[in-house]
Amino acid sequence: MELLKEGVAIREIFLAKKLLTFLSNYHNKTLNQVKKLAFLKKFQNDKKYRESVIEQIVVLNDRFIGVEKSKILSNLFLSHINEKFNWEGFQELAQCLDNLNTRGFNILEESEKSQQPFYFKTYEQEKDGGGILFSAGICVIHGNHYSINAHGQYLYFYGIKGDIEYNFPKTNQ
Repeated sequence: MELLKEGVAIREIFLAKKLLTFLSNYHNKTLNQVKKLAFLKKFQNDKKYRESVIEQIVVLNDRFIGVEKSKILSNLFLSHINEKFNWEGFQELAQCLDNLNTRGFNILEESEKSQQPFYFKTYEQEKDGGGILFSAGICVIHGNHYSINAHGQYLYFYGIKGDIEYNFPKTNQ
């Protein structure tokens, strides 16, 4: 019984550490005050939204094995407040983050820096990096080629890199 109590205490301490990482990152970034006030107003006045925000932040931080994902989640949340995507978009990206093996962070970074950003062949990765990204729902398989989809690119720029001001280039249609 004593071991169980100690295990629960350690779990609670680690959750607190992850939540502190999330909050510390949140408070260390600079947000447009108009957008921040608009978020706070919605958060205070919309009970359903407020409950969803709190639930997502606590539950996901509890699920993460390490603090690195807590920081990335905070960046995604800040990007949501910064109106880079709506609440549903945040939830989708948070799910991708939850499903992504942390080795995927380096795979995304290497992919961005390659000659063909966000597109690679399976033999170009030391291991099956595409499989790791695919299992998180952030890439598309084209035979022995992979391309990082919009969710993967949003996760990379807004979450992993933490560039909450990033603007995706407009494409000619």
